[in-house]
Amino acid sequence: MGKFVAGVLVAVLIMVGAFLGYNAWKRAQEGSAGPPAANAPQPPPPPVTLASTTRTAADPVTPPPPPPPGVTAAGLMADYTRARDRLERQAAYEKLAAAFPASAEAARAREALAREHREAADAWHLRNVLSDMLWRGLSETRETEIKRELVDLNKDLIFSPRKSPDGEIYTIRPGDAVEKIARHYKITGGFVGRINRLKDVAKIRFGDTLKVVNGPFDVLVEVGKYRLTVLLRGRFVKEYRIGVGKDESTPLGRFTVKDKLVNPTWYGPDGEVKSADDPQNPLGERWIGITGGRGYGIHGTIEPESIGTACSRGCIRMLEKDIDEVYDFVVPELSRVTMVE
Repeated sequence: MGKFVAGVLVAVLIMVGAFLGYNAWKRAQEGSAGPPAANAPQPPPPPVTLASTTRTAADPVTPPPPPPPGVTAAGLMADYTRARDRLERQAAYEKLAAAFPASAEAARAREALAREHREAADAWHLRNVLSDMLWRGLSETRETEIKRELVDLNKDLIFSPRKSPDGEIYTIRPGDAVEKIARHYKITGGFVGRINRLKDVAKIRFGDTLKVVNGPFDVLVEVGKYRLTVLLRGRFVKEYRIGVGKDESTPLGRFTVKDKLVNPTWYGPDGEVKSADDPQNPLGERWIGITGGRGYGIHGTIEPESIGTACSRGCIRMLEKDIDEVYDFVVPELSRVTMVE
């Protein structure tokens, strides 16, 4: 019996050792995924270099599936023209835009529907059609006009406590907490607090109501234009100016938000460390890490003059007031980050 017990113990020790060894090897292969929590006794991430980046193409919106055989843009445009009222034309347009988003027919339908929705004071449909116009080769002047109107529309649709088609009014139940409610809708407690003007998200009362939005939100980064756009189901929410990596060190492609930190500690490529409360900490007060295993992320900056320039080792820099907002938009493991040239 003693030999049997000893044999079992040896086998268990071998399995545990193998498991720990595999995990150590796996962590070594993955590399650093961003700055560790403030003051955590971990080594710095590897330096970001041009050779370690991935420069691949990515699109702001997932390409549509090919249209069914025999379906043409002209045929769908005819359906749009025959529609009897505005909402029927909206439904016909959606079929046209899904099958042929870059067609001249879809562009004409967008412009015509935008005028109709504006006259009908239909903010939600107008916001969606206007957003569909973006990233279609419009002039900068026209894009700026559209985005200005979109910002005004989203003030009510997304950023006000009033009900809208983007979300609903939630009645607080016994045992509820803002973070719990937010997880259900794939948003953050910070965002719920922001749009409901809550002074303290921990203080909610049974029977009160909250505006919630059906998430998650995503992020589009246009590196060459120094621009970050928050999206909801592929449509424009808000835009921010950013700083990007010098020498093309910002990776291009599709990523996912991996983690978020408040007051992160900075680990420099040469072993230098800046604590969370150090005024020289270049990460500012917010860090949004993205997948990829090379330490890339979106963060604040102590150099506001660097916004609009290629200045970093590959990360995206934002003004502190802007990163505070984006931090409240995105949800780890759910929010996508698409970086394009």
